[in-house]
Amino acid sequence: MELFGMSVALVGTFTGFGLLIGILFGFFGMGGSFLVTPALMVMGYDADVAVASGLAFVFGTSVIATLKHRDLGQVDYKLGVLMIAGTTAGIEVGKIGLHALQAMG
Repeated sequence: MELFGMSVALVGTFTGFGLLIGILFGFFGMGGSFLVTPALMVMGYDADVAVASGLAFVFGTSVIATLKHRDLGQVDYKLGVLMIAGTTAGIEVGKIGLHALQAMG
């Protein structure tokens, strides 16, 4: 039997994984997102997909948090631009490093 083009077991696994990450995210705040990448790799996903999924998870929650803090007048835009530039550079360096490690085996 299929649901959304995937087996019911796989949909159940994703749902359970999402629930677990959500609960841990609630306990630890953003620190819970460090579980996404290793859990996806244990589930058999390539490192590229796991890392990108983890980044997407952090990005989505960061945007929502920034919008809420902006409404309260607590956003330092100059620092935000510097952090975006640094994060982007770090992601690119990390990507190059990941590919180099994969090439080495």
